[in-house]
Amino acid sequence: MVRKGGSGKTTLGLTIASVLSKAGLNVLLIDSDFSTHGATYFFEEQLPVNKQAISFMKLLRSDESIGDMLSENDRFIGVDKGFKFIPSVK
Repeated sequence: MVRKGGSGKTTLGLTIASVLSKAGLNVLLIDSDFSTHGATYFFEEQLPVNKQAISFMKLLRSDESIGDMLSENDRFIGVDKGFKFIPSVK
């Protein structure tokens, strides 16, 4: 089995998203890592029970327009003010 990671990409992405949102910018972070779900792990307790919640996998498999799917704010995980998150899977 070949292991991947270890260079800090997920940690760096999470940190940059957090800093930008604290600076007043709106941030949407999407976990597109289907093998480890690294960023999703950090927000596991905040994952909505709502079946309508969006995930990156649902975005890829859906017949619905991505624009329509992303326009519904209640489908995101609200991490912080201005910081929304889409998990890799749900």
